[in-house]
Amino acid sequence: MRNAGLLSVTTKNINALKYVLLIVVILCLASMLLARASGSSVYQFEDNIHHLNTSNQKLGSFTINLGERIIAPINIHKNNLFISAGSSQPQQGKVVMVDGKNGRVIWSTKLPNISMTEPIVTRHLVIIGMGGKRMFAVNKGYSCRSPYLHGVIALHRKTGHIAWEHLTRCQVMPTPAYVNHEILGPDGGGHFFSLNEKTGHILWKTAISGWSAMSSPLHAQNQLYFGTDNSFTDKNYFYDIDWRTHKVVWSQNLSHAQNLAEASPVLSHGIVYTAYMRNPPYGMLQIINHLWRHEKMKYFTFQVVGMQAKTGDVIFNKTIYTKRLPPKAWIHQRLLDEKYYWSNWTIAAIRRVAHFLDIPVHFCKMSNHDPEKAGIYDPPLTAWHRTIFIEPRITHILYALRVGTGRLLWSVDTGEDVSNPNIYNGKLYLVNSHGVLFVINPNNGRVLFKRHLSAGSPGPADVLLSRNHLVVGGSSGKVVSVKTGL
Repeated sequence: MRNAGLLSVTTKNINALKYVLLIVVILCLASMLLARASGSSVYQFEDNIHHLNTSNQKLGSFTINLGERIIAPINIHKNNLFISAGSSQPQQGKVVMVDGKNGRVIWSTKLPNISMTEPIVTRHLVIIGMGGKRMFAVNKGYSCRSPYLHGVIALHRKTGHIAWEHLTRCQVMPTPAYVNHEILGPDGGGHFFSLNEKTGHILWKTAISGWSAMSSPLHAQNQLYFGTDNSFTDKNYFYDIDWRTHKVVWSQNLSHAQNLAEASPVLSHGIVYTAYMRNPPYGMLQIINHLWRHEKMKYFTFQVVGMQAKTGDVIFNKTIYTKRLPPKAWIHQRLLDEKYYWSNWTIAAIRRVAHFLDIPVHFCKMSNHDPEKAGIYDPPLTAWHRTIFIEPRITHILYALRVGTGRLLWSVDTGEDVSNPNIYNGKLYLVNSHGVLFVINPNNGRVLFKRHLSAGSPGPADVLLSRNHLVVGGSSGKVVSVKTGL
C-alpha cells in the first residue's frame, strides 16, 4: 500500500512537471514572437540606437539629380530608396521613391514646405516632418510662426499620395520615431507629441522646456532620448521620456550650452551620448585680468557628454575642442551675441503676446541665396563596438572616444563636415562637406581611401551602406550610388 501511494504521488509530480514545462515553453515562444513583432514595429533616425545605417539589399550604381537639396539620411525598403528634399527659392519640399537598382524615380510628391527629416517607412506609409524657415538656415526664432506649413505628413508608400497631415504651430525638424503604430517626436513649439499612424490624430503630448532642431529622438526599451535648446532661459535640457507613461523620466540641464538641440544621441552599454557647444562664463574681474595680461579667452568649447540611460547621471563631460580669442575679439563677439539674443528675445515676446491674443504675426526675413552648407555645428554621433565617433563642424576633425570614459583613442583630419560616419564590414565611411569620401580603419584612424563624389555637401546624416554599394545625397540635389569594393 505504501509503495502504491508513493507511485501515485510520483506520477502526479511528473504530470505536474510536464504541465509546468509546457507552460514555460509556451511563454518562451510567446515572448520571442512579441519581441520579434515589437522589433519590426520600431523605426527611428538612421535605423538604430547606434546610427549604423546599413542594409542587406543589393543596389545598383547610378547618379540622379532631384533638383532640390538633400539634408536628411536616405532610407531603404525592399530595394527602394526614400528621399526627402527641399529648397527655399521657392519655399517647397518633396519626397521621392527611387528604384535602388537603377535610380529610376517611381514617384515624387511635392510638399508645401521643406523637409529636413529622414523618411520613416512603415508597412503602408512614408512619414516625414516639415519645417524650418528655409533649408540650412540657422534658426534665430523667425520660423516658428512663418507663413509656411509645419507638421507631420504621411504618404501612401506605393503611390506617394498624401494619406493625412497633422499641422503644428512650429517646425518639425527632427526625424520622428515610430513605435507600435505611434509617431513620436519633439516640435519647435515646446511639446513632445504622439500621433496615431492611421489618422494623424494627436494621442498625447508632453510639455518640454525648449525646442528641438535636429536632435532626433532615440528609442530604446520604451524610452525616448533627445536634446533641446532654450536661449531665453539658459535651461537647455536633455530628456528621457517614457513612451508608455508619457511622462518625463529624467532631464539633465546642461548650463551655458548651445546647440544641444542639434546632435542626435546614441546609446551604448547603458550610456546615452550627445554633444553640444558651451560658452564658458567670465566675470568682470576675469575679463579685466585677461585684457591686462593679453591672454586669450575661451569663446566656446565643444563637449561630449555621457549620461546613465536609466537615471541621467553624468558619467563624463569631456572637452574635445576649445576656441580661443584675444580679449578684444572675445568682447566684440560677445556683444554681437548679445545683439542677437535681445533681438530674438523681443521677437519671442511679440510672438507670445500675439499667440495669446490669437493674432497672426509673421517673421519671415529671407535672403536671396541659400548658403552652401547646413547651418548646423553638432552632427549626429555614431556608436560602434566600444567606440563613440563625433566630428564637430568647426574642428574639421573626426574623433574616436572610448565608451564609458570618453578617453580619446584617435583623431583624423577629414575636412569640414556636418555628417556622421557609418561603419560596415570593419570599414568606416564618411563624406565631408566638400563631397570627399573617406574610407578609414575604425580601430586606428588610418585613412585607407579617398574619392571625390558629385553629391555636394551632405547634411547631418550618415551615408547608406548596403552589402555592395554606398548611397549619399547632398546640396547639389544629386543622389550617388557607388560600389563599396574599394
